[in-house]
Amino acid sequence: MYKQFDQIGLWSPRKKAMTSESLTIRHRTVERTVQGAHVSLNKVMAVTTMKEQHDHEKNELTRLNTRFVGYISRVKQIETENKQLELKLDNLRKHWGLDSIRLKLEFEQTLQQTRKTIDQTSFNKAQAELGAKRAQFNILNYKCLCDDVQHWSNEDKAKLAILETSLSSNQIESEQFHRLINKLRNDVDKYRSDMKYLLEEINRLASELDTEIKGRITIDGEIQTLQEQIQFLTVIHEQEMNELRILLLGHTGINPTKFYINELQNAIVEIRKDFGKLSRLQQQELENYYQLKRTELVEQIQRKVPVRTGHIDYKESIVTVRQTIIQTKKEKNSLQNEYEINLAKMNDLQFKYDTLKRENSIIIGQRDYEIVELRNKIMHLTSSYDRIISNKTILEFEISTYRNLLSAQEGRMPIKPPPIIPIIKPEIEYSESESQYVTKFQRSAKGIV
Repeated sequence: MYKQFDQIGLWSPRKKAMTSESLTIRHRTVERTVQGAHVSLNKVMAVTTMKEQHDHEKNELTRLNTRFVGYISRVKQIETENKQLELKLDNLRKHWGLDSIRLKLEFEQTLQQTRKTIDQTSFNKAQAELGAKRAQFNILNYKCLCDDVQHWSNEDKAKLAILETSLSSNQIESEQFHRLINKLRNDVDKYRSDMKYLLEEINRLASELDTEIKGRITIDGEIQTLQEQIQFLTVIHEQEMNELRILLLGHTGINPTKFYINELQNAIVEIRKDFGKLSRLQQQELENYYQLKRTELVEQIQRKVPVRTGHIDYKESIVTVRQTIIQTKKEKNSLQNEYEINLAKMNDLQFKYDTLKRENSIIIGQRDYEIVELRNKIMHLTSSYDRIISNKTILEFEISTYRNLLSAQEGRMPIKPPPIIPIIKPEIEYSESESQYVTKFQRSAKGIV
């Protein structure tokens, strides 16, 4: 479409710019509307989540109310069953026969005497049987004790013989151990003396190595300085020769001495820096080399003396074990303290729970007592209200009769019977789940007053 307008001549660059601006404006408005839609969607989602939570809580409350109603109905059913059982028991007690009581009174003394004699004879029999069993048990026990004593004496004799032989062998082994200990002590002293000698040798060699390294480093530095001086002098000599050649060729008006002074100074500084770097690198390499050699010698000496290192490792292991034991004791104490703190907290919470439970039970009892009192008050008020309504209806009936009589006497009108006002007893609806009373009174029109 834009191409057709362009071909016709109606599509100008200005119009193109205007259309592009309108397109960008439309895109921006669309983006803003999309952002607003996102915000509104977030609000709707928040509202829906709140509504779902409210519905869930409402369903939970209804479920709990239904369970409570079922529990109350079950309690009522159990109370009715208990009342029925009590009535049955009372009926059975009433129908208890008198003959059984008479027979019981006649033969009660003889039965008691016979029971006493039976109990006494059974007691004597049990005592005799116990005595016989105890005697048999004592005989068997003494026999077992005699056998055990004989067996123990034989075992003790055998143990004495074994201990005598083991004592003699232990004495021989102890003498051998003493000899070995003395030998090991001598070896330890010998190793210590050898180790001292080797350590002295190591220190001497190390000092000699250090002196040799220092001497070599100084010699290498002097050689390097001499080489650099030679190079520097050769460069200066060449420059002087070049200057002399220039002077011999002719005077050009340029002073070469002033021209090359700065360059010579910079060259000297750079040469000195390079010399310092090279000397430091060489010195570091030599130090590393002799340090490696020294460590190798020390390791060789330590391999030759393993007893000392093993003893040191053993001591280090003992120290580490002691440290771990101390650490574990500290951790145990900290855990014990935490356990005691948590136990105290738990006891405090249990005490608070018991107090709250006791207070709630007291409050529930008070509320039940108040509910009973309110029920009694409501019954009393309803009865008084019924009496008042009945008195009121009677009075209204008498007043209407007197009025009819007066009107009949005055106007010679026939006497009309008074209208009967029906009195309906108030209906009391009681819902135990909510512990509330709903009273409804129904009454017709009063008629002529």
